[in-house]
Amino acid sequence: MFEDILGHTVRSLHPRSKVAVMLSGGVDSTLIYWALRALSTAMRFELTTYTVEDRSGYDAHVQEIRDFLGLSMKWDTWVQNVPNGDGWDGNIDGGIKTVLMSMKHDYVFTGVTANPPVELPNAPVRMTRDQIRNIPTLVCPFIERTKDYVYSRYIKYELQRLYSLTHSCTNQPVGGCGHCFQCLEKHWAEEQVTMTNRS
Repeated sequence: MFEDILGHTVRSLHPRSKVAVMLSGGVDSTLIYWALRALSTAMRFELTTYTVEDRSGYDAHVQEIRDFLGLSMKWDTWVQNVPNGDGWDGNIDGGIKTVLMSMKHDYVFTGVTANPPVELPNAPVRMTRDQIRNIPTLVCPFIERTKDYVYSRYIKYELQRLYSLTHSCTNQPVGGCGHCFQCLEKHWAEEQVTMTNRS
């Protein structure tokens, strides 16, 4: 169930699992949170949701997502404003390190995708599979996928309303500037899925 979102790690989850998710309110982490939330309700494993301190409105968007999904489950604990060091502009590496160092969880899920196969300005250097190979508790299910794959999962599970609540722009806290890498990547992903569905 949800292996196309959570990867092979989903096979290892059980009622005694202690699972965490880094929720930024972006496209990737929101989908991962949605799937883990559903699984934790069904399997009754412990889920801790972390938001990261920021100056770009992450918490505001995360709250919208939380309100939309509702608070009907008892297995999800929220920890807000995890210290992020100098990790701004869509980068939550500092927050991830903080959670990993706590050693409280069997698995820590985070949303990281590969860059698109087209040249976009200001493309970030993202984590690779080789870089996280020696961190067994860190799970990045989309690390070898591009954003169009993630967007296609929203379509598959009919989560368009949830998708509309996600926030990717690093230049402004509301809406999208249309010029930063994250906005361009999101637009590229939507175009790819639209073209695929037409063919």
